[in-house]
Amino acid sequence: MVTHDDVAIIGLSGLFPEAPTVADLHANLDAGRDSVRPLSLERMYFTSVDPSHDYTPLGWIDRVDLFDHSFFGISPREAAFMDPHQRIVLQLVCAAIEDAGYGLGALRGTDTGVFLSSPRPEYHELFTEVDPLELLGNAPSAIAGRVSYFLDLR
Repeated sequence: MVTHDDVAIIGLSGLFPEAPTVADLHANLDAGRDSVRPLSLERMYFTSVDPSHDYTPLGWIDRVDLFDHSFFGISPREAAFMDPHQRIVLQLVCAAIEDAGYGLGALRGTDTGVFLSSPRPEYHELFTEVDPLELLGNAPSAIAGRVSYFLDLR
């Protein structure tokens, strides 16, 4: 019997160090793979960080710079100001909906809530000039709204 307290997880997505999908994460765990490693030269290049700095080995996620701004209806300029967390969340939400077997338009206009958590915003500290696009793109409270807007939720 289904009650209003029951919850069903029907779609899942994730992005992890050396595992761009949940299935890849499971394979890495099964293999006993440790994904803590030094920051790669490729990541340094694509994120424009100082390659002479000695970065702490961590579970780095590769290519956080990749984002199809036009798919999400976002200008290249706005996407450049967006915290990578916001860009990644948009991609993961789409992957989770598709993993559940739905098209992205399936939720359009529905009464659907979006509840997200976000790390402390630090991306904005990289900018030397203040720009209005930077404000929305770096406010953790804006992520759920951005997802709701993209999916046309009510």
